[in-house]
Amino acid sequence: MSEFTDGYVDLLIKQYWDKPNARAEIAAQSATWETVRDVIADFGNVFDLDKATGDQLNIIGKIVGLPRDRVEFDLDEDYLFYLRIKIAKNSGSAYIVSDDRTSIQDVIQFAFNGLAYVIDNKTMAMTLYLLPGIDPVKVSFAVQLDLLPKPQGVRYIIIEAAPGVNFGFDTNISALGFGRKNISGVTEGGGLLAREVFV
Repeated sequence: MSEFTDGYVDLLIKQYWDKPNARAEIAAQSATWETVRDVIADFGNVFDLDKATGDQLNIIGKIVGLPRDRVEFDLDEDYLFYLRIKIAKNSGSAYIVSDDRTSIQDVIQFAFNGLAYVIDNKTMAMTLYLLPGIDPVKVSFAVQLDLLPKPQGVRYIIIEAAPGVNFGFDTNISALGFGRKNISGVTEGGGLLAREVFV
């Protein structure tokens, strides 16, 4: 018997203390309880998103609403990328910034490792700026799967941009001016136009 089972057997009252059937009954039941306890105790490790692979990821996908059979994900790494976004979206709010819940901005920052940010255009559209290092195909797929968080009825405009390289207005401290690049005789560098990837 294990320490767990011994602990339950030791709880027998005096009336049944020396009865072999009572001791055997408690030992058998506590062995089942111990198995259940071990499964529950190890659940966090088995389904840890950072360690899960294969069937474990498939189960997590079904739980969060992105089953693997919905779309073919050949690599666990790719599937894990979309699962992380889905989980963040499920737990987030519909606000661009929020004090008490995970905001849309938080989800976008988390999903793309700080290489993307979103702004509200206040026109029933939000612009998602992708910095270098993000695969636009993955972003496109995330949009197709409706994984990026947004208020109902709002659409995304996706822009590839690079801070300190692209043209922008003076309210954006990461942007360069337009005129310096495009006025003849001015040699100082100016910004390049960002590229709209898809809407």
